[in-house]
Amino acid sequence: MKINGVFLVAQCLLSFLLVNVAQAQTKETFPNKPLKIIVTYPAGGPTDAVARILAPRLSIRFGQTVIVENKSGAAGNIGTLEVVRSNPDGYTVGLIAPTLSVNPSLYSKMSFDTFKDLVGITQHVGLQYALITNKNFPAKNAAEFVALAKSSAKPLSYGTWGIGSHAHLAGALLAQKLGVEMLHVPYKGAAPAMQDLIGGQFDFMFDSVASSIPQIKGGNVKVLALSGTYPITSLPSVPSLGQTVQGFDVIGWQGIVAPAKTPPAIIDRWYSELAAVLREPEIESKLNEIGLTVVASKPQEFNQFIVSEFKKYEAIIKAAGIVGE
Repeated sequence: MKINGVFLVAQCLLSFLLVNVAQAQTKETFPNKPLKIIVTYPAGGPTDAVARILAPRLSIRFGQTVIVENKSGAAGNIGTLEVVRSNPDGYTVGLIAPTLSVNPSLYSKMSFDTFKDLVGITQHVGLQYALITNKNFPAKNAAEFVALAKSSAKPLSYGTWGIGSHAHLAGALLAQKLGVEMLHVPYKGAAPAMQDLIGGQFDFMFDSVASSIPQIKGGNVKVLALSGTYPITSLPSVPSLGQTVQGFDVIGWQGIVAPAKTPPAIIDRWYSELAAVLREPEIESKLNEIGLTVVASKPQEFNQFIVSEFKKYEAIIKAAGIVGE
């Protein structure tokens, strides 16, 4: 028994040493070929824009070219599935948006398990939505908007860029918090929705601050509140909707994920390089210009955030009876 005990201890020590040697070798040899960021949305959109801001600086830090590849469709599921199916060696990661946490509640059948097949590296940025109305809408601030929503003879209507979109869920949450009905008007994109808002075809919408600002400054729409709970430099005088509607807090975000079996040393390497790039003044300034706030959360924090976002939107989706297309 004594010999067996010594043998067992020796085995444990050997395993420990082998793991540490493997991790050390991984750190020394990774990467030795180009890396890929799969963007789960089309080229030209906000997720794509961020990837193309980060990629050149990441290429310098890794010492290897970082390629951006767009794989869009099915609310981000097509590109995410490609990330899931890629080798878990750190050479392919995905740039995703809130749909990662939303889709499991919208679709009864998915080709991957968000929580088992992926691991988070970082939530690199967050963003807020502006609650905007057409310029002739009678409410001048959030308090007046709430009063009107509660007293109107017919439900207020809001446009979004599609069923199950973050804007749709923000509108559904607002209706739930106020205890009123609201009419959802889905569009195939934020741009056509904005045009119809300006034309007075519906009452309000939640749109990203970056795309709203030109219309706000041009006097085409009115901004009444922000969807999050913190001030932003681009709209410093606009209050949070949560100040008027208790418990309302909707934040957009983007994150970087990898296949679930990617070695921890590789996840840590990706995180350290991303965090360093995100904290560069020039990069942070570019991101702020397009309405984004740098977060750079650690892997464990991001994984916990993905789960908390899922629980939040699962409740909203069930209460509103929303079904994905």
